[in-house]
Order: sequence, then C-alpha cells, then structure tokens
Amino acid sequence: MSGGGEMPLRKRKHSRYVTVQYLVVKHLLTEEPVGFVGNLSAGGVMLYTREPFPSRNGEIHPLVLVVPEADKEAHIYMPVRRIWCQKSSLPGLYAAGFKLEGLSEQGRREIIATIARFACETEEPEDSPMASHAAFAHATRDAMKSGIPA
Repeated sequence: MSGGGEMPLRKRKHSRYVTVQYLVVKHLLTEEPVGFVGNLSAGGVMLYTREPFPSRNGEIHPLVLVVPEADKEAHIYMPVRRIWCQKSSLPGLYAAGFKLEGLSEQGRREIIATIARFACETEEPEDSPMASHAAFAHATRDAMKSGIPA
C-alpha cells in the first residue's frame, strides 16, 4: 500500500465498467501520461500507474481521458479527487481510485458515451485480476509505446 490507505468499502452510486480498449489518462497541464484506465463509471475512475499516484487522498487533479477516434484523439476533461492508492494485484503496477468532481454535464455525457464504446460492466472487486484483465492485457502490449512513466 502506498500513500493513501485501503480502498473504502461502500455501496456504489454508479455501475463500474472495465475498459476493453487501452485508454490513456494524461495530466491536463503537463500533457504527460499519468496512467491508464482500469475501470470507469459515471462517478469515477480507477487508474493503473507504474508508481504510486503522487498526491494525498482528497486532492483534486485536472486529468484528461484520451479517447481514440478514427483520425485523431478526443480529450475529455476529468477533474478528479483522489480517494485511494495502493499497490495493485497486477505485477509492477499501482492502482488509484478517483471520484469525478465538478464535471460539466457535457463532460458527464462524454464519459457515458466512452463507457458505451469502450467498456463492459463488471461486478468484480475494484482491483481484482478478473476485473482488470482487459485493461492489463492492453497495457502490457501498449504501455511502453504510449510513454507511461516507468
């Protein structure tokens, strides 16, 4: 576990979806990749990173979800509050959970459209290997190409 304690156990307001395509998340200001999506919902996102996410629980971060399009990338602004961060059950990775904070209605619609295109619903625990299989399979293939910091 790193810098932030256990994942809180509570009932979810939104269904959680595992991505079936590799989706990178970047920092809005630096445009540097910070991780990739493990799962996504209308209320939050779980990211995989190579290092513990560099902040304390409760801090808000301006992140951007990179969505592949036919001839370009779309960027969805996601202001998020870090809820937890811990060593992942997947080798060499950390998992960090974030709550979407102050997302515009347009942004929420874009997140929901992204879920419809790139994800499938899961009832697995947050960071279980089964819930993370699709994201991990894409990550092991693509992480080095995308510039996710080692």
